[in-house]
Formats: sequence, structure tokens, C-alpha cells
Amino acid sequence: MKLIARSPLGEDSERTVTLSVVQNGSPKGQPVLLENGLPVGSLRSVLARYSIVEATPEERAALEAVGYFILDSEW
Repeated sequence: MKLIARSPLGEDSERTVTLSVVQNGSPKGQPVLLENGLPVGSLRSVLARYSIVEATPEERAALEAVGYFILDSEW
């Protein structure tokens, strides 16, 4: 899936991310969003103002199921 970060502190940039279970960044095996292999918490996704550029319906449902409420990009 592709997201874009629209943080007021930086430049807008499109990012390819995955939802995965990783031992280091995932509490008790819960899926977490990964960007370049590093976990992105739901709070960081809000602060960076992530929005969805491209995601399947299944990916969108999976994001919401684990606490990422990310809106569609305005583009």
C-alpha cells in the first residue's frame, strides 16, 4: 500500500508501507505498520498526517482493525 505524509514539519512524500507482525515493534504479535522495515505507531501516523494513496479494501480493513485510522489522500 502507498501512503503520503503531509506533516507541517516536512515535505510531502509518498511512502510504500506494509502491515506486518514484527517481534521488536509489535506488542504481543499485533500487526504494525512498517516503513523501510521500521515500525510506525498509530500516534506517529496521525502526527505525520498520513493519508492513503493506494490500498486494497483488505489492506484498509486490516489497518482499521489494528487501530490505524488513515483517511484517503485528497489527491
